[in-house]
Amino acid sequence: MAGEDSKEPGHPTGLGKHDTHAEILSTGEKNPSRNAGKPYSTITWADILRRAESPTAVPKDSAPWTMASTYSGCDARFADPQRERGSYALLPGDIDKGNASQAELEAALHRVLGPCEWLIYSSASATPEDRRWRYWVPLAEPLPPAEYQAAQEALLDLLRAEGITPDAKA
Repeated sequence: MAGEDSKEPGHPTGLGKHDTHAEILSTGEKNPSRNAGKPYSTITWADILRRAESPTAVPKDSAPWTMASTYSGCDARFADPQRERGSYALLPGDIDKGNASQAELEAALHRVLGPCEWLIYSSASATPEDRRWRYWVPLAEPLPPAEYQAAQEALLDLLRAEGITPDAKA
């Protein structure tokens, strides 16, 4: 989805938890997919915002996914290649506990980050009695993996201090 002439970084995207372009699967077997060895399609922040305007309701196994990194090679879904070649332009987060309202999450993000852009949406498994949220915060400049990890951990700690209970891994 990311345009060739776009200055905005593209993020790997795919469909479903089994969508892998790796040449060799984690089982050690050769990947039979026609996409094996090919880079992932990418999506920009603007694309993510457009997608959020018309959310889909599909089973998680076939749902669209996006990564915070801008590295989209065929091995992008593995941690080691991301640590070696990744660059992170988004801070993602999951809130599955604590039943915070969207207004409470927005207020907490505003207190810890100040005025900035973010996207918050409800997860498919949320109910009025058990609210669950996903958020993305675009960064002004992509961060290398070590700085990304530190920024992500700091944001999670700051949200916890605000009474929001983010999942440990986003």
